[in-house]
Amino acid sequence: MAVLSVAITLSFHLKTQPSDLERRMSKPLGVVFWVLSVVTLFIGVANYIQTVNKYGRRAAIVQTGWRTQLFLMVIAVSIIGTCVVLLVVAKLHPIND
Repeated sequence: MAVLSVAITLSFHLKTQPSDLERRMSKPLGVVFWVLSVVTLFIGVANYIQTVNKYGRRAAIVQTGWRTQLFLMVIAVSIIGTCVVLLVVAKLHPIND
């Protein structure tokens, strides 16, 4: 997701030259995906530490909690929202061949 955020920020355009709308959208979308990547990293590390501690007490239950499910839902909505934004931009500014 961090690589995606850099790619969106640096080269988010549908034509050879980005339009003003695409330039305005690239940084906010890049920031959103960068924040999601950092939060995903922290949730993964916290989940790992919690699982290792439970293994140490021989009480490990492999399951996902409500935080993980909620965050995965946020990621899914962000990806779907970005796809919708890309489709809208493509409709507003069709590529002329």
